[in-house]
Amino acid sequence: HRQVLLWREFEINGKISPLFGQLSLTGATVEYSVSIYVEGDREIQLEEVVQLADAVAAHKGVASGAGAYGYGAQVVVIADSELEARERAIEVFHEAVRTAKMPEWPIVNVETISEREAFELEDQ
Repeated sequence: HRQVLLWREFEINGKISPLFGQLSLTGATVEYSVSIYVEGDREIQLEEVVQLADAVAAHKGVASGAGAYGYGAQVVVIADSELEARERAIEVFHEAVRTAKMPEWPIVNVETISEREAFELEDQ
């Protein structure tokens, strides 16, 4: 199966997304990149992946899955912990899935990396 990765730029244009710009009273907020993947019973079409990419664009999101029996998205959220980041990203993902009218299949994988971890990996 081939996979297509689509990228949409995030623009603020004077507006702040609900997941961006939140201040933490309990600790330092961190930007997390969260990848979520689902699997199902039919092949995903490119047009569907484009719709999902549009739906996650406001969260610095990308989508993949054309030609596969599953699809995924990577979104960026701000959170105090990895657990909170996963929870927020899953909410964003479910909303994007509904917006894009994608099949609501079970999540089979969630991966999270903080901006700090990403910078450390780049330095290696």
